[in-house]
Amino acid sequence: MAVKARRWLRFSIRTLLIVTTLIALPLGRMSYLARRRQAAFDAIQGAGGQINRDPTAKSLSAWNRQWRSIWGEAYASNVWAVYLKKLSVGDEIMPHLAALPELRVLDLGQTQITDEGLRHLQGLHELRDLVVVETVITDAGVKHICQLHKLRHLNLGGTKITDAAAFDLVKLPEIRELMLTVGSITDTSIERLKPLTELTSLYLNGSQVTDAGVAQLKSFFMVARLGSRCRRKRRAR
Repeated sequence: MAVKARRWLRFSIRTLLIVTTLIALPLGRMSYLARRRQAAFDAIQGAGGQINRDPTAKSLSAWNRQWRSIWGEAYASNVWAVYLKKLSVGDEIMPHLAALPELRVLDLGQTQITDEGLRHLQGLHELRDLVVVETVITDAGVKHICQLHKLRHLNLGGTKITDAAAFDLVKLPEIRELMLTVGSITDTSIERLKPLTELTSLYLNGSQVTDAGVAQLKSFFMVARLGSRCRRKRRAR
């Protein structure tokens, strides 16, 4: 009997350790994510940024309210948009944005972000709208942006990109609106952007696109002039 008791005890302890481990691992992961998201909220709001929750989210159930009380507001919130426009932030804010994978809208216009900082966006697979207007982003940064395959609206106005960026921009299969209001963009980009079959609006004001480029554009775009050559719409098929 004593031998059986010892075996049972050893079995019970081993089972307890396994169960404890199975419970501790996901709880540890959740705790890590909660801390990381809270750090992101603190960094964004501390810099003066705006965080918008998902406008389509339903009212919280009693279970979700309890969950929020345990893990905090940041963990339980579904973030829809982050606005950092014109703030004195740079690449140091980018790892915090990576903690919000559900993000749909991100405005980084007129900030100090660089190509290197855009590496942190590659995990934001739900992102639909990205603004990096008037930043120092170059063609190298566009290589990171083109990993965001659900992107629909992209504003690259006033950046440092060239015609070479078009090679990567065509990797955005769902892009609808593209703003290339950049002085270094020429007729070369027009031909390269043809594969973007979902594109409906292309903004080129301030570019070096010539009348010849406009003529080429008309072969697959319907031109809607707003001021001086600032908008192009793809022809309906």
